[in-house]
Amino acid sequence: MARLLLSGQRHQLGLVHERYRMRGLAKERQQLQHLSKSMAVLQNTETAGENIIGNRPEVIKDQLVKTETMLKKSEGQSLYNPALLAGPLNEPSSSPR
Repeated sequence: MARLLLSGQRHQLGLVHERYRMRGLAKERQQLQHLSKSMAVLQNTETAGENIIGNRPEVIKDQLVKTETMLKKSEGQSLYNPALLAGPLNEPSSSPR
């Protein structure tokens, strides 16, 4: 069950990663990838028991806090910003229909 939950968390990180594709957000994408890799190591630990979520190493907790802080600071530059997202969606297409 713990491995399934970690897999779900890693999937969600991937969805967030997609929204931070704008220029200038490379550090945020890198941090998301680093956190996902740390979770993958934990997910694939053979000695991990069902209580793995409650006993998550402090390193991953620290990474979660760091990632959340970083993402909140740059959220306005990401595709979570409705105004930023609306621009490309409202532009007329130059290709024939």
